Amino acid sequence: MARIDVTQSDVLARIVARLRDQLKLNTRQCYQTLQADSPPEVPVGGDYFVAVAPGFGSFETGEQIVGNITEQWTVAVTAFTRVQLDSVSHDVSVLSDTSRGLLELKRRILKALAGHDLTTADGDTFLRQFLYATHCSQPQMGAPMTGGRADGSIMVGWISLTFGVDFDWDIT
Repeated sequence: MARIDVTQSDVLARIVARLRDQLKLNTRQCYQTLQADSPPEVPVGGDYFVAVAPGFGSFETGEQIVGNITEQWTVAVTAFTRVQLDSVSHDVSVLSDTSRGLLELKRRILKALAGHDLTTADGDTFLRQFLYATHCSQPQMGAPMTGGRADGSIMVGWISLTFGVDFDWDIT
């Protein structure tokens, strides 16, 4: 197969598809969003869920000719969990639970994306280099949201990772 030029929408869709496959998540549990770093109003089901958002990009000035533009782009991937097993002011479970703790989810996301190439449905590659991790947020707990418990509020923990995604635009 060949390395081809693609659209940014294609790149984002393939990242989401890889995460769904590697993390065994469905379309409600792994989705695209404009802002991946804040919990949704109504969290989705499952032990955890993952939001993927387009980030900042820059264009390589030396890689711009007719029919070719290279972008060094970022994508934010945020894992959300609702682990509520800890005592007040203790966060061992939300951080380290082996099925949905934030540090475990960070490890799974890194394993799913870092150092991997992406391919189209036809098997063509399109990244200029493998996906690479650039940043990670500190783990956080979210404000009460609607849905879940009888009192109408639940707490959600999250951690965000940023990945570098370098590709050539298909501008034909």
